[in-house]
Amino acid sequence: VHLDEEAARTALEHVRGAPIYRLRGEVLPLVCLREVLRLPDEPDAGAGVDIVVVSVGGFRYGLVVDVIEDTEEIVVKPLQGALERLGAYAGATVLGDGRIALILEVAGIAAMRGIDAPAK
Repeated sequence: VHLDEEAARTALEHVRGAPIYRLRGEVLPLVCLREVLRLPDEPDAGAGVDIVVVSVGGFRYGLVVDVIEDTEEIVVKPLQGALERLGAYAGATVLGDGRIALILEVAGIAAMRGIDAPAK
């Protein structure tokens, strides 16, 4: 979901201090990926907000990202050693140009931010 600057000002809300977005009547808790990964803030480019809607066991939340580049089919290799214990990553892959990319674990990110899927 892309929200331009004006839409982001009106569509993003806070409930009990937590950010949410209403998507077709469904309330999505929002998690800022930059905060989870402890990346420094970048100056606001004024391009709006990009939200990736992810699902964990039937429960959905929105992951606020800096940019959505493209999609690719990949082979995920499991992490080993110290990286294995990090809850935010599911594994790694080698991209077509030889670079390594870490694969996010959406359930781990949700747990890190205190978002738990409701029991059914």
